[in-house]
Amino acid sequence: MTLENFCRKDIKKFGGPIVLTGATGILGSAFESIIPAASTISLGRDVLDPHRLDNVVATVVRAKPSLVINCAADTDVEGAEDAPERAFAVNVGLAGALAKGASEAGAAMLHFSSTGCYGAWKKEPYDESDILRPTTVHHHTKAIGEEAVLKAHNNALILRLGWLFGGRPGQKKNFVWSRLLEAEGKPEIGANPQQRGNPTSANDVADLSLRLVEENINGIFNCVGSGVFASRLEYVSEILKSAGSQTRVKPVEFIRKAPVSPNEAAVNKMLAAVGFDVMPPWRQSLGCYVQKLEDYRRRMMI
Repeated sequence: MTLENFCRKDIKKFGGPIVLTGATGILGSAFESIIPAASTISLGRDVLDPHRLDNVVATVVRAKPSLVINCAADTDVEGAEDAPERAFAVNVGLAGALAKGASEAGAAMLHFSSTGCYGAWKKEPYDESDILRPTTVHHHTKAIGEEAVLKAHNNALILRLGWLFGGRPGQKKNFVWSRLLEAEGKPEIGANPQQRGNPTSANDVADLSLRLVEENINGIFNCVGSGVFASRLEYVSEILKSAGSQTRVKPVEFIRKAPVSPNEAAVNKMLAAVGFDVMPPWRQSLGCYVQKLEDYRRRMMI
């Protein structure tokens, strides 16, 4: 069974508007591309004040949504080490308020976390039965954010994602596009050979997420691209290979302020248990995405 067999673009089944946060990000823009604009109420930073959480709850309730999709997050992993209060405000406080608003409105709740929350205590890929021992402030806030969401909404669906890729060329946090630009005209670039994880397509996540909500599936699930996990070096090498680049990727271990786990690899054990382990192989999805970026670059050169 493939993802295409499960996913439908027709979302009329939800029966009401969909509140979407973080629409300008990589994952949020993937949802925007498949949800009709007429069905979406996009909430931006102007109304998502993490210091006025009662207003956030009230805003969600007034929207009378059938589903709340929270793609808003503080993703500054390095900055969170110096400014943890900002990360806590968004990844815990705001996430909990959105879930509370969804619960009071009688809406489904979809929230996203990270496989980085598992920490660095295991050499094998993590599954959902493994305990969380996050090594960074950022991942600590994401782990507590999961608890806040489940406390506010008993039937929330939380997906722990891998190394997310996708988005528009030039979009902030677009890792793939940044590596393609970095490699231009260079004989080699560097990438970490030690850190491991699962490259994961934002479009694949968005498609599968809506299907899971339609089926009233809730709880916490890993949701990562299938196939053998990769090192950062292997990931970047695959990006350049898919683009037909001759630039070599050399092993480099970068010094980071945040003590990110060297192992963020995971398996979709719980998705398999409910019959939804249908995420495509990450190399397949990455290859398709890189080709779209390369097509864009060729058009811009004409």
